Amino acid sequence: FTAFSRFIFTGYGEDESGEGGEVSQADLGYLRVQGSDRASIDLNYDAQSPLHDSDREVPARSRNRPGSLAGNVFSTSGELSPELSAIVGVPVQAATLPSDTSDLSLASLVNTANAPEVTDVRPFRTLLADLSESTFAGAYSKLFADRVTATLSADFEEQDRITSQGLGEVSYRVPADHPSSPFSTDALFVRVLPIPLERTQEQVSYRFNASFLTAWRGLDLSWLSSYLIEDREASTLRGLAVGDFIDQVNSLDPAIDPFNPGSAVVPQAQLDSARSSTWSSELLARGVLSDLASGPVQFSARAQFRGEERSATTLFDASENFSRVERNVTELRLNVDAPLYRSLANAWLSLNVNGELADYSDFGLLSSLSGGLTWRPSKRLRLSGSLSREEIAPSVEQLGIPITRVPNRRTFDLATGTTTEAIEVSGGNPDLRAEQRQVLNLNGRLTLLRQPNVQLTMDYTQSLSEDPIQRFPQQGIEVEQAFPERYLRDEQGALIEFDTRPINLDELRRNEFRWGLRFWHQWAKKKDRRGEYSQREKVSARDTAGSNSGAKQRSPSKRKTSERGARLRLALNHSVTLVDNLTFASGQETIDLIGTANAGRPRDGSQHLVTLRGSLSYRGFAARLTTSWREAPVASSSRAGSLRYGSLLSGDLNLSYTFGRSAPWVDRMPFFEGTRFNFAVYNLFDTKPSVEDQFGLAPLGFTADELTPRGRHFELAIRKVFQ
Repeated sequence: FTAFSRFIFTGYGEDESGEGGEVSQADLGYLRVQGSDRASIDLNYDAQSPLHDSDREVPARSRNRPGSLAGNVFSTSGELSPELSAIVGVPVQAATLPSDTSDLSLASLVNTANAPEVTDVRPFRTLLADLSESTFAGAYSKLFADRVTATLSADFEEQDRITSQGLGEVSYRVPADHPSSPFSTDALFVRVLPIPLERTQEQVSYRFNASFLTAWRGLDLSWLSSYLIEDREASTLRGLAVGDFIDQVNSLDPAIDPFNPGSAVVPQAQLDSARSSTWSSELLARGVLSDLASGPVQFSARAQFRGEERSATTLFDASENFSRVERNVTELRLNVDAPLYRSLANAWLSLNVNGELADYSDFGLLSSLSGGLTWRPSKRLRLSGSLSREEIAPSVEQLGIPITRVPNRRTFDLATGTTTEAIEVSGGNPDLRAEQRQVLNLNGRLTLLRQPNVQLTMDYTQSLSEDPIQRFPQQGIEVEQAFPERYLRDEQGALIEFDTRPINLDELRRNEFRWGLRFWHQWAKKKDRRGEYSQREKVSARDTAGSNSGAKQRSPSKRKTSERGARLRLALNHSVTLVDNLTFASGQETIDLIGTANAGRPRDGSQHLVTLRGSLSYRGFAARLTTSWREAPVASSSRAGSLRYGSLLSGDLNLSYTFGRSAPWVDRMPFFEGTRFNFAVYNLFDTKPSVEDQFGLAPLGFTADELTPRGRHFELAIRKVFQ
């Protein structure tokens, strides 16, 4: 960057993935560097169009008593009417109403008897949200008195997000005794209304930062301060209500049409608004404590003061709920690195110790302590180990997010073995406790070859969490037995509502081993000493000669460039989960999660994960490939069977070319200098997760298009630097 006094770069990318779900991006930046002064401005805009169930091969949900825009009627016992059954010739239990129900007759129901219409709501269910996001960032840095560097920055971000869970629906029982009912038994009336159940979210944030860096008596000193304000508003249409109208129907009021609620339908909307503010001020000092024979003992000390405040208001059904969470934290942290041994052959042993004390106004005093040893007996081998124990307080977000109920959330109910649409409760949990976590890590690195460079790496991690804070696991027989208050079911056992707010589990134990091979090689450099003048230098020299005819002319310099050869990097890693045990509540049996996927997180639970990453660069060309293979897990068993998951192979490919000063065409078309074209393919193999139930079918909510709506998609981006 310092090679330029001022430049602007722009970028534009577009992601095409089929009908809907397109992503567009645009960036504009300005940077000016003059001596020690530095100023920058960055603008960014991202947009994503919605992707609906109807844009993919997502099957429509089958229901026992579906609704339609015209309105359907269903018998509550036996047949709707013996007279209608006599006309049709078979017992009639369902029908679709005509458009005009003011004078409803049995003859108008003959054409739809036992074949009610079903309104397809898939065009109104989003797989990917309608999203737009814009950001603005500016920064200015200056050096004072050759000792103090001051930086001021400000960020602004705005995001709008719209999701939809289908269309609103009303259903109620129409008594057979009502004067306008032609049926001999009570009828269940179900109508879908053209009112999308949308959730609209708006978020605006402002951030201000200031920092000062200096050196004093051998110490590096810094002071960092920031202030963040976030405003969030959300509107959720939870459903439709016709309470007063139902009372009139049940009172057998002859003045109303029981099959046409009309203007009596009232949308039930929940309005949420929240404001959070966070400030922090931090002092950091780094230096040398003492000098040992093996090297200097270095330290860093940090003192941080921060405050957080969050207030939220929820309005629903003429009731208001207000919550407020405040937190002040004083944090002290010390880190020491001490070289214990160093030989003439450059073998060395070092010790690292760090500790932290944090005083929370709402959780009291929490502490963290960790230590580690690093030993390099030779240039080819390096071994290290560390042990840490820390206490983690829940975030203000986890404690104080407003409670929201989203209707028609599709989920697989393991208790019944079926996919259902229920109300999802989300938000904060003020009863959360602090989490205690202990982690042991051992790793080593062995250089097998130096040219080309080949390394073998090994890493073992053992973690134990007590009272771990996690988003509620959502589904599972063991989960429901441990937390029955999180589920609401009807008399038939169908799931009506489930609560996903964060919770403290009892214990989580996980051991993982990872090994890998790394390969790196750079081919010999090639030098260009052809002694040729570039076209641009010739033009520049000619222009200079024309404007300074009386001055001494300078000849254009001969091109003497040194270009790096091609570079290749490869990294192969294999991760194996050795232990993955979870205890939901104290006194309950520990569950082995190895190879087990949760219905709410179908990609978790794989015991083996293999990743391969590679990159190749030569002159202005660069290619990067990332692939992974995940072993097939098996979901928790249910009373109706279990879900079977297939293994998953995925990959991404990124190709780019940057026109440098020596690139082809630049001499003839100087505009291309500093231009980069980037082409990317995500989900290169167009693979999607495979999920099957006991019948060999993918349950609704677990179809390939629902788990991976985009599939394979492409991105084209252009970046241009102006000097």
